[in-house]
Amino acid sequence: IVQSFVFLDKVIISFVELVISYCLLRCLKRKYAGWTLTIFTMLFLGCSHIARMYVDYGGWNVTIVTVLMMQTVFLSFLGWDYQEGENKCSGESQDPNRIKELPEFVYYLAAAMCFTQCLAGPCSHYNDFVNFIHKEKEFAYLPPSNLKEVGKKFFTGIAWSGIYLLLGKFFPVQGLYTPSKEPTSVLYRSLYLLMAGLHVKSKYYVGFSLSEAAVIASGQSFNGYDTVTKLPKYDKIYSIDIPIIELSVFGRRHVQEWNRAVHLWLKNCIMKRLRQSPAVSKYALHLTFMISAVWHGFYPIYFVAFFFYNTGTQNCIFVAKLFGKYKFLPVSYTHLRAHETLRYLVCRLLLAKK
Repeated sequence: IVQSFVFLDKVIISFVELVISYCLLRCLKRKYAGWTLTIFTMLFLGCSHIARMYVDYGGWNVTIVTVLMMQTVFLSFLGWDYQEGENKCSGESQDPNRIKELPEFVYYLAAAMCFTQCLAGPCSHYNDFVNFIHKEKEFAYLPPSNLKEVGKKFFTGIAWSGIYLLLGKFFPVQGLYTPSKEPTSVLYRSLYLLMAGLHVKSKYYVGFSLSEAAVIASGQSFNGYDTVTKLPKYDKIYSIDIPIIELSVFGRRHVQEWNRAVHLWLKNCIMKRLRQSPAVSKYALHLTFMISAVWHGFYPIYFVAFFFYNTGTQNCIFVAKLFGKYKFLPVSYTHLRAHETLRYLVCRLLLAKK
């Protein structure tokens, strides 16, 4: 209903992809389910991106492609969970997300088109949805009210919408490429750059926070009770951790906490699987970044941005190996903020030009 209200007759595109994907699950061998759904949904999404560029190049309108992006993540998760469901050995295959039997079509559609994950996300696994519907496992102890947590996320979104309007008034992005009438200092220009970047990011903070409020209100993000405080936790599925993104000096944490569902998809359904193939294992990280670029769209700036993301990641790994520790090294707070701000601004400015 929500999709029909927002996208009108275009919702049939989403439904067609779901039907074809389910037919693939039923007709093909189970051991091919993971890559089959991942490749098919990426091709379907790629064609949709091209069609959108043709009719609205550089536009920022919310279209059915937004739904298909998160639907790609969900169906890819579903394919790999279903493929691994036939494994009977112990260890990693005992993941609670494994699907032992092919889902019924009604449950499949309900999980894929659930209002909490069909628009901006965040996306969850199929088993989490089924357990939520039947109030099984941790959902059997769902607290009667979560109004406090919903309020926190809702008012966080409202606060960021105010910040977005305020920064847009004093630090508009257009000021970065508009000649100044009076000379300004390097310090002021640096501050302007950072604030304009925060203005761009705050728009996403609003959407992510409000979508998380909807997920918490439904109860799907409930993750049991804290062992120390005994208070309910609502971090089973979420999109973003704003304090970590804004304050952490670790580049790895910054990437992990931005659109977390997509990060987990790229990590578990793409890079992990590529590393299991001897032919492409050493190129797994490079291919993952390029697949992420395709998932976002075919604008050239996406490929440029993810190329430099990949280059920076490789450099961190190389330097870390020199010190004998295979982990991401911390960088200065100023360097990290300047790097990410420049990246967002370049992306925004290039896409804004039609």
